[in-house]
Amino acid sequence: KSKEAQLREEWARQGEGSHVNDSKPKKEIEPHSCDTCDYKTASLRDMIKHLRVHAGEKPFACDICNYRACQVSNLKVHMLTHTGDKPYACTLCDFRTVYPSGVTKHMRIHTGEKPYACDICEYRAAHRSNLQMHMRSHTGEKPYTCDVCDYRTTNISQLKAHLKTHSDNKPYSCDVCDYKTAYP
Repeated sequence: KSKEAQLREEWARQGEGSHVNDSKPKKEIEPHSCDTCDYKTASLRDMIKHLRVHAGEKPFACDICNYRACQVSNLKVHMLTHTGDKPYACTLCDFRTVYPSGVTKHMRIHTGEKPYACDICEYRAAHRSNLQMHMRSHTGEKPYTCDVCDYRTTNISQLKAHLKTHSDNKPYSCDVCDYKTAYP
């Protein structure tokens, strides 16, 4: 039996099949941990939802495009991309987003908060992805590679800029001579 099937049986045995029963204090339920990653939760329902991520199961489909999600909440957020609605707003500027966590991350621009710290040097970052990119300066990892030449880099934006060197599309030109470039 799959872990998900075992958890579903346990969920039914504990009477967690209804919203009423699922609202009982979480401390009464043994914590569950994922065998594949470090995810932990007290809720069987949340663990069952989480296991879909590793199984690649995406039962919730967008009826406008080919997007599929493993959780209905992810589909609801995705649907906002079709409506253009951005319900979460910064109170200090005009920034708006479809993600509640997006406002939290955005606020770091205003507060200067940098919660992610390098354990090798003094570098601190406002976003986890920036710290991950920084760590490559210590490891020497260059995961982004050019398909045309041997160029390798630590981040995708540098690769995109490099790819322009191989392009014939050079819309920017010099007013004095015939020089053309892909860069403004």
